[in-house]
Amino acid sequence: MSLPFVIQAPPAQQQTAQNPSQTFPLGVSDGSLLVLFFSWANTSGSVIGVPQDTMGNQWFQVDFQQTPGTLRTMYVFAVQNSGDGNCTVTVPTDASRTYSFKFYEVVGASINLDGTLIDTSSSVAGTAVNTGVLTTTIPGSIVFAAAKCGAISASPSSPWTSDGTNNFGTAFQVPVAAGPISTGWTAASSTWATTIVAFQPSPGPGQIIGPMPIISDLPLSTNLLADPAVLARPQVGMGSYRSKWSTLQPHQPSAITNDPNDPSFNWTFFDQCMAQAVQYGKAVSYHVAVQAFGQPGWVKANAAQFIDTSGDSVAVYWDTYYQNALIAFIQAMGKRYGSNPFLYKTVWTICSTGGSWNVPHANEDWTNSADFTCPAYGSSVSVPTTTNSLMSIGQYCFIPGFGWFQCNNASPGPGTLQTKLFNPGFSGNASAGTIPAGTTIQVRDVDNFHGPAYGYTTAQMVTAQEAILTAAAAAFPNCYIQLQVGTSGNMDIYPGGPTFRYNAATQIAQFAYANLSKFAMDRDGFDPYNPTAQQALAAQDKSGWYLLAQPTTGSTGTSGTTGSIPKGGTVFGQANWPAVDPSGQYSPGSTNNYKANGGVPYTDPMPVIAGTIRSSQIFFCKIIEMYEQDLRVWLPPLPGPPPLSESGPALNPPYTGQSQTALIAMASPPPPWEQGPRCVCNYPQTQFPGEDWVPPPVKQTDIFTAQQTFPL
Repeated sequence: MSLPFVIQAPPAQQQTAQNPSQTFPLGVSDGSLLVLFFSWANTSGSVIGVPQDTMGNQWFQVDFQQTPGTLRTMYVFAVQNSGDGNCTVTVPTDASRTYSFKFYEVVGASINLDGTLIDTSSSVAGTAVNTGVLTTTIPGSIVFAAAKCGAISASPSSPWTSDGTNNFGTAFQVPVAAGPISTGWTAASSTWATTIVAFQPSPGPGQIIGPMPIISDLPLSTNLLADPAVLARPQVGMGSYRSKWSTLQPHQPSAITNDPNDPSFNWTFFDQCMAQAVQYGKAVSYHVAVQAFGQPGWVKANAAQFIDTSGDSVAVYWDTYYQNALIAFIQAMGKRYGSNPFLYKTVWTICSTGGSWNVPHANEDWTNSADFTCPAYGSSVSVPTTTNSLMSIGQYCFIPGFGWFQCNNASPGPGTLQTKLFNPGFSGNASAGTIPAGTTIQVRDVDNFHGPAYGYTTAQMVTAQEAILTAAAAAFPNCYIQLQVGTSGNMDIYPGGPTFRYNAATQIAQFAYANLSKFAMDRDGFDPYNPTAQQALAAQDKSGWYLLAQPTTGSTGTSGTTGSIPKGGTVFGQANWPAVDPSGQYSPGSTNNYKANGGVPYTDPMPVIAGTIRSSQIFFCKIIEMYEQDLRVWLPPLPGPPPLSESGPALNPPYTGQSQTALIAMASPPPPWEQGPRCVCNYPQTQFPGEDWVPPPVKQTDIFTAQQTFPL
C-alpha cells in the first residue's frame, strides 16, 4: 500500500494583515493534497471566500467552527493540486487582524475524507484541550489535528508530528491500521476550539477531476435524453433527467392506483433515461415536476387549486385528492425503479410552481375606473377599469370594507378592460353598497392563501410536504430524497407568529434529516457572487442562502423553529444559469442579463463556471448540477471515436424496468460501489465517504441482467 507522505510543512505562521498569504518554499507537485488550518481569536471578522492560489486551484472548505464568547475561530481548507511549480496561497478576509495558520503538502493522499471529522470547543476556561475521537476506516489515511486555545505548553507527541505558534497548534500522523484516533494539547487556562480530520490515501499523484457535476436541460427543456458527448466524459458522474407528472401519468386511472402497470402510466421516457445511463455507466437523477405546469389535467380537475398572480394553477398542498394521487404515483414509480442501483436521487418538491421551491408570494393590485355596486351573495358584477386587471379565472381579490371576491369566467371575463367579480358570500363579506372609483382592489398571493377561500396555515403546508418526502423515502429506500428549499416571503409562521422567510422550509428540512436515512437539501442559483456560508449564517433569514448554509455548522431553533439541522447534513447545488452563450455574443439579451454571473457582464464563460463551482464548494455541496452547454466547453473533449449515438445500439437484453431486475453496467473490475471511489473529487465526504464515484468506461458487451441490488 502506498501511504500518504508529508513532503513539506512550512513553519506555522502568525500574521497581522488582511488577506494573509504564504508561499510553499519547495513549490508544489501535480496531484498532491494541499491542506490549510486557519484560525484567529476575535469577537468579529470572517473569511470571505475560499483560499486563492497562483496555481489556479479550486479550494474547498472542509470545516468551520467558532467558540462562543471569545469566538476562537477555526477553518480547515483543502484542495487536490493541479500542477507543478511555485505556489502562493492567499486567504481572503474582511479585515486586518492577527491570524495563525499552517500549510501542509501531502503526496499520495486524496481529497476524500476518511470517517466523519470531529471538532470540539469549550467556552469554559480549562487546560486540557481535547480534540475528541475520530475513527478511520481505511489503513494509511493521513490524520490531522489542530487546536486554537491559550498558550500551548505541551503538544501531542509520538506518533504525532507537531508544530505551533503561541496559542495555535497542529499535528499529523499516518496510522497503518484503521481505528479510533484521539489527541490533545495542554494549554494555559483558556477557552478553545479543536478539530481532527483524516484524508484517504490514493495510489499517487493524478489528474484533478473536480466536483462531481451532473447534467441538466432545465430551464431549457424537459423530456430529453442527455447529450452523449457530455455524458460519456469521465468527470460527469450522473445524468439529471427531468420530466413532469403529466408526462408520466397522462391519463386518469379508473381509481387512484400505485400499480406501475396501470394503463394511466407512461414510463417510456424514464425507461429510455435509465437505459442510456446504464449504457454509459452513470448514476441517475429523476426530477419530476409535480405542481402547477407539472400536474396532469385530471389532477387539476379533481384537486383544489390556488391561482396565483402569475396565473399558475397550484394544487393546494394538503388537498386530500392531490396528496393521495401523488403518493400513489410515487409508490408506482418506486416499484418500477426503486431497486435499481443506478438511481442516485429523486426530487419531490410540492411547495412549488413546478420544480424549485416557489410558494405564492407576489402582489398585483389594481383600481376600478368608476363606481360599481357590490354584488349580492352568489352574484357577479363587471368592474370597469382603464387598464387590464391581469386577474385569472378562479383568482381571488380583497376589496377593503367589502370582503373577498373571485374572478369568474362570465362575459366579458378577465383580460379585458372590465373584470367580472363573483361574491362567494364568505363570512364578513358585504352584499350591497357602492365601491367608489379609485378603490385599490388587492390581489395578493399571501393574503389570498391566508384568506377564507383556502384557510392556509404553516402547519398544513409543512405536514403536506413531509408526507410526500416520507412516501418517497419508503418507495426509494436506496437513493437520496431531495428537497429544493427556498423562502416563503411573509407567509410563515401563520397564524399567530412572527414572520420568518425560512420557517416552513426549515421545519421540513429538520424533519427530513431526522427521519429519512438519505435526505439532501438542494438550492439552485449558484454563481460566482454568492455569499459565503458564514455570511449567509450571519444574515439569517435576510439571506436566501441561510438554510443551505446551516449544515456547515449545524443549527438548532433557527427561523422560529425548535428542531435541528445536523452538521454535515447532505447538500446538493445547481448552477444559476448557463454560462456559455452559444451565439458567442454575450449580450444582456442572449445571457438573460448575465444571470450566470450575478448580473455582472462577461465575455469569457470559463471563470464564471469555475467561480460557480467554487461557490458551491463553500456550502459543502456533495454534487453540483451544471448545464450541458457549459460542460461541453468546460470539460476537455474525449479522445478517440465519438461516443455512442443518443439512442445507442439496442440494449441486449432490452431494459425491462421491472422492480426486481436491474441492468447493471459491469466492466472486468468490481462495480464502483464495491471498489470505492475511482477518482479524486473536490468535495468533502462529511457523512458518506466514498459515495461520489465515477464508474469506469463500459462496453456494450458488459451490460447484463442482475437480480441483486447494490447500494450506492
